[in-house]
Amino acid sequence: MSFEEVFESASQEILSLAFEYVGNNDAEVEDIWAYTNFENRSQATGIFYKINGQVVEQYAVNTALKEPVDDDSDRQESLGSLVADEASKIAAAFEQEARELPCEMFLAYHVPTQKFEADFGYQPKVPARDATKTWEQPYNDYLRSKGGTPYED
Repeated sequence: MSFEEVFESASQEILSLAFEYVGNNDAEVEDIWAYTNFENRSQATGIFYKINGQVVEQYAVNTALKEPVDDDSDRQESLGSLVADEASKIAAAFEQEARELPCEMFLAYHVPTQKFEADFGYQPKVPARDATKTWEQPYNDYLRSKGGTPYED
């Protein structure tokens, strides 16, 4: 498969898994965002949503949904693992094509219009030798940029 085919397939799967997590609820879910950080030879992912006007992280979807979903820790971990697997396919496609691996990948899906967007960041956000900075800081910045409040705020 070409880079474009791998990217399209894996990014669609990430957003599909995230939408399935909230019961494919197109009546309440407005936006889905997936963030992946590929820095320092590691990978970390995070999912958050805009549901009924509220931006919430994956673990808090039931605070915004009128129709709650099963969000137990096993299901949350399963989603995280599956999303990480798909993000790994994207990273491998970059390497296979000898393309520069981005530091960050941003995926967005606007449910009402079915509009998909992808963007990449190439500026390092997590210095390799700085133990005080983690992937969560750029993830939290992205969450805030969409109107959300990170867990620790």
